Amino acid sequence: MAAMDESPKDPDTENRTVYLVLDDFGREGRAFREADYDRCDLESVTADPMAGEFENPTFVVAFNLRQGWARDATTEVIHEVQRRVRSLGCEVPIWLSEFVDCRNYSAIENDAAAGREASENVSHFEG
Repeated sequence: MAAMDESPKDPDTENRTVYLVLDDFGREGRAFREADYDRCDLESVTADPMAGEFENPTFVVAFNLRQGWARDATTEVIHEVQRRVRSLGCEVPIWLSEFVDCRNYSAIENDAAAGREASENVSHFEG
């Protein structure tokens, strides 16, 4: 627990990239998953799906409030998951196979396009 006199981190003043995952829940719809502020970095967004933390990840957005940008980070995360699988010498977990399979990337790209349409107006924003 933080000390009482310790100020909380202000996300507007930190220079960090935040990653959020769009998860597909089937009939229940899609949603960006709730993310702990300290676990929304590339490391966590790559490790959490490997551990089964997501139902069906379809899109990843990255943004940096201080620098004023947002972008599609789906390919970056897919490549990082593939790199980790190779380095561990294991198979892609079944729940991630569609997400990381480049042959199925067109389906992911369709979701990414839908996400980009929703975020095109905030790709570069002022603080």
